[in-house]
Amino acid sequence: MILIKVEKNNKLFIKKCLKMGINLYGISYHKDFLTCKINISDYENIKEKCYFSDITIIKYLGKKGILIHFTKYMYDYCLLILLIVGLFFVSNVIVEVEVKHENKNLKRDINEILISKNIKPYTFALSINNLNKISDEIVKNNNNKLEWLSIYKTGMKYVVSFEERIIKNVQEEDRYCHIVASKPAVIKKVITYNGENVVERDKFVNKGDILITGTIKKDEEIKKNTCANGIVLAESWYKVNVTYPLKYTEKKYTKRKRINFKYNNNYFYKKHYKSYEEKGIFKLGPFSIVREFETKEETLKYNVIDAKNKAMDAVINELKKKISSNSEIIDKKVLKENEFDSKIELEIFVSVMEDIGKKEYFTIENNVGDESDTN
Repeated sequence: MILIKVEKNNKLFIKKCLKMGINLYGISYHKDFLTCKINISDYENIKEKCYFSDITIIKYLGKKGILIHFTKYMYDYCLLILLIVGLFFVSNVIVEVEVKHENKNLKRDINEILISKNIKPYTFALSINNLNKISDEIVKNNNNKLEWLSIYKTGMKYVVSFEERIIKNVQEEDRYCHIVASKPAVIKKVITYNGENVVERDKFVNKGDILITGTIKKDEEIKKNTCANGIVLAESWYKVNVTYPLKYTEKKYTKRKRINFKYNNNYFYKKHYKSYEEKGIFKLGPFSIVREFETKEETLKYNVIDAKNKAMDAVINELKKKISSNSEIIDKKVLKENEFDSKIELEIFVSVMEDIGKKEYFTIENNVGDESDTN
């Protein structure tokens, strides 16, 4: 038997069933519908003859009903089970190993070591404890090359990061050095760790001028030579010419989108939108499922003030890449500007507080004045 729900024309439904000789069991009336039990064999007949009512199956009753239910939805259940098994399999399979480092030779060596440890594509993922154990083992066996190494799983790939151990060969001539100016600037503060400060606050210096000397003198006599060390904060200047467009294009999404399939970058649907953006949904080895979003470009125009602000931001961001992270931009202003139909040209002045000191090594002919001297 099955339990059904009947909506619309309930009284007519009951009359029709009685006329057809179909038995209804356990009729229960609700506000907008009724429920009742019928024999499974009567369902198709009722569905056809009582077309004036909306009839849906609520649940199957008894062993036979359950068997029919599973037979009817067997494909769906099998698909669901395969999907669950597939997801479990996919979530525990590694399809990519990404090693992050600039040293290509060392990167290659690490890749070979990882493969020997079974850290490679198309293998089952290892636990965090096992990954940590392998990381420690690799560092221990390569302590002349590595400071540290970490392996972590993200999605379906391993990401491997490490720091190279650099052993510096200190040469004899590197023992003595001055701190000199790396560029023209006005001195604002000098912090001396080793050596002797030879510049004053607010003094202008040129590139190459000695700021902290490694030659220590007393009454014009050299007492010792050392490698000067310290921080020299100074105000330096940058003048930048920049051209910035007044017109720009902006990409916008339409409401059109679709699913596509790829195998080794070959698409199942060859015909794409004229302009579209692709976002990955699923990937397993060379096979992937993507969603394509149709896009269109619109031409827009900045007002002059917005364009000037964006040009200034672009200059500052580019300058920050060139100066150290400890530097501070203390002033910025537009010196000249020219406006055209499609662009503006700016000359921008930027004042920066930064450490301008750099080491300049020197040698001495003999060991007189060596910092190892006690006098």
